[in-house]
Amino acid sequence: MNTLIRYEPFRGLRQELDRLFDTFTPDSSEDTPSVWMPRFDLSETDDAFVMRMDLPGLKPEDVEVTIQDDQLVVRGERSHRASEARENFHRVERSYGSFFRALSLPRNADRDHIEANVEDGVLTVAMPKTAESQPRHIEVGATRQLASTMNN
Repeated sequence: MNTLIRYEPFRGLRQELDRLFDTFTPDSSEDTPSVWMPRFDLSETDDAFVMRMDLPGLKPEDVEVTIQDDQLVVRGERSHRASEARENFHRVERSYGSFFRALSLPRNADRDHIEANVEDGVLTVAMPKTAESQPRHIEVGATRQLASTMNN
């Protein structure tokens, strides 16, 4: 009896890629917590920098915001609810576990007046600018007034 042998030139490469993806893709049946990285936007107004981070399902007590050196650090943890822990999942795509994000504080952010709150699953951190860095209105005068000031 002849056995048909299939030639698969990329079989070794496919096995290696499968192994690599298995390393970085957590198995949903594992009870080990994963690490996730919530996304954020950073915007700027005339008087402040504002960071908004999506943290669905988290309450203010689940989130810690600190300043370490020149960085704003946000950390916390999102865990399964007790009712979910008893369910037999067929697919898990939402991320759970601890998270940690750090961003460099803008040079002109007023560290002493930074405020943070969580509302509707969004963390908002307002970082006011220092008074020296905010725009200042300078009145424009007539040329004669400027010349007389310079001559004195």
